[in-house]
Amino acid sequence: MKRIAGIILAVVMIFSFTGCKKTESALDGIVAKVNDVEIKRGEVEELLNAQLGYYVSFLDKETLASYREQCLDILIQQEAARIKAAELGFYTLTEEEQKEADEIWENVYESNIEYYISQLKTEDSENGVPDETIETKDYTEDAEKAFEEYLQESQKYTFERFDGKTYIEKYESYVRDNYVIGNKLYKDQTKDVTVEESAVKEKYDSLLAEQKEKFDSDITAYEDAVSQNITYMAQYGMNYSTITYVPEGLRYVKHILIKFSDEKMESLGTLYQTMYTKETSMNTAKDTMDSAEEDIEKAEDDEAKATAQTEYESAVEAYETAKTEYETAKKEYDDALEEAKPEIAEELATVKQKVDAGEDFDKLIEEYGKDPGMENEPYKENGYLLSAESTTYYEEFSEAGMALENVGDISEPVYTTAGAHIIRFDSIVTPGEIAYDEVKDEIEADLLAEAQNERFYELLEEWTDAIKVERYEDALSASIAQATASPSNQ
Repeated sequence: MKRIAGIILAVVMIFSFTGCKKTESALDGIVAKVNDVEIKRGEVEELLNAQLGYYVSFLDKETLASYREQCLDILIQQEAARIKAAELGFYTLTEEEQKEADEIWENVYESNIEYYISQLKTEDSENGVPDETIETKDYTEDAEKAFEEYLQESQKYTFERFDGKTYIEKYESYVRDNYVIGNKLYKDQTKDVTVEESAVKEKYDSLLAEQKEKFDSDITAYEDAVSQNITYMAQYGMNYSTITYVPEGLRYVKHILIKFSDEKMESLGTLYQTMYTKETSMNTAKDTMDSAEEDIEKAEDDEAKATAQTEYESAVEAYETAKTEYETAKKEYDDALEEAKPEIAEELATVKQKVDAGEDFDKLIEEYGKDPGMENEPYKENGYLLSAESTTYYEEFSEAGMALENVGDISEPVYTTAGAHIIRFDSIVTPGEIAYDEVKDEIEADLLAEAQNERFYELLEEWTDAIKVERYEDALSASIAQATASPSNQ
């Protein structure tokens, strides 16, 4: 599996970077004891990899050591929380709590199996398996196997202490344990934390001032914030950040995409990328040429002027070469695009006729559109957010969408590497401040979560101080291949 291979690679990179070879005996080394519970080096490495992933390989030795210490602190605090939850009897769940824990596990399990099914289907498609076979095949068993392999490779030590014959079963025990700590214990211990109204208003005023300055100077920052909220809402059911200000110059557009075949899209995409790269090189060469020309004017004597002139002439030559290469690449792309157009001409003509006849645009999107984004909320309802500075979409798409003068206006077909787009100016985004009352609850929830987290972390430290903890610092700092040494009391 591609994802599994990526995880294994990341783990290997961790151990390669620390100058050691991955061995089970080394990872079995004890780096801490919390009461009678042993924490192994493997758990630290797995948490480190989960937190930092691929970036671990870029860290220097001291930074990596610091992150390892933090990971060990987290593991010790988790044990402290488990001890406290057991003392309070929280591992005994009510019927309602058991149902809630069941639902959490079902969602976790199903989302993971869906992910692996998607990956397996993609692999089969890339290997030439017919679409009909892919659509009718039951991938569940293979997906479970892939999921099991991933868990065993990436979370072996983390799940070792949890009940279950398979790693999926152990993962279920782990998720249910987290329910007790992350839901039941957390809620009980932070239930009395509150946030003052004045703090909420102060936060609103601060966000408003900050966002006015930021979004007015860079409208794409607003677009990025909206996009991030959409992604976060889909994954976690909440916004990533509270938006309190909307800059001028934004609109929503919808489009009907008449799509090229995958083969045409791939070839056009390659040519477009080449053209874009050549254009970037040309622009860079142009900047160098202009700078060299300015140096001639700034030269204070004949010798300096002659040197600057030589550098300018060299820059001109480099620019002309880059310009020629760009023009060649652009022509290749333009020619390929023209050759691709007949592939979708008939369907495009049909759709264009219906649009011109005034048929319902949204229904035409559903019937003919091939952009998955237009099928999902909030894009299906609102459309795509667009400004004159947008960089999210194809340049041709953005320019055509912004060229429409009035709400309801519809463009002529616009071609990109994806196909032909018929774009409608759907609505104007009202600029200005978002009223305090509209975002008050969201800001209050954020501040409350921050205060609750702060309180819970304070309690974690108290609980950790109250139990017996032995840390094997030399074992944690040693290379994986080295043996552990004696503990130090915390």
